[in-house]
Amino acid sequence: MKIKPPKEKKQGMGRRKYSGDLVAQDKARSADEAQGTLVTIPPKEPEKLIENKRMKVSYVKPHFDRNKKGNRYVALELSQVVTADHKDYLPDLMTDGWKDLVKKNRKRIDLINVPAQSAKFYMTSDIDEHALEIPAARVTHVSLQVIEEKGTGKANKVVRLSYRLRVPLSRDVAHFSEWNFGDQYFVIVGAAAGDSLLEDEEEEQVAEEA
Repeated sequence: MKIKPPKEKKQGMGRRKYSGDLVAQDKARSADEAQGTLVTIPPKEPEKLIENKRMKVSYVKPHFDRNKKGNRYVALELSQVVTADHKDYLPDLMTDGWKDLVKKNRKRIDLINVPAQSAKFYMTSDIDEHALEIPAARVTHVSLQVIEEKGTGKANKVVRLSYRLRVPLSRDVAHFSEWNFGDQYFVIVGAAAGDSLLEDEEEEQVAEEA
């Protein structure tokens, strides 16, 4: 008499989750596992251009010159993105130029005769101590230009303001101008109380054309 071996119980009699051959099943399983581990990345917040009433600017580089009397000057070249929010933080002539550029679909506007400005440079938007204070500076080489700013995944058109603050060369200004170009700062500008330290209009015209 022959004794039949007991039948093995079959595992996983339910419906298969993945179909196809083993390779196809492995691919489908891997895809499900990857889908289950995806991390949702929140959208990048727009850059804050004004914080605590201070404008974010890039100090590009210094420009040194000397007038006919032999006095030495340095012009700090600054660059920043400008929006409608800058209305109360820039000279009227600059904000009017921004409006004209935007409304008339122009690509660039150059401005002259911007009044002398005072300026305070800060390392951050909330620090009390300033890195440099300028009581009065000639504002030269003012330009507003529409550019395409990249780096956020897609090109975005913005208005970039470039200008120079020209002042007599002193120890503090020389140190700041030479050691900090290429850095970002938070700046407060306002109408200068006086410009007695600055040269006359004829000298200013020479600076504009340099």
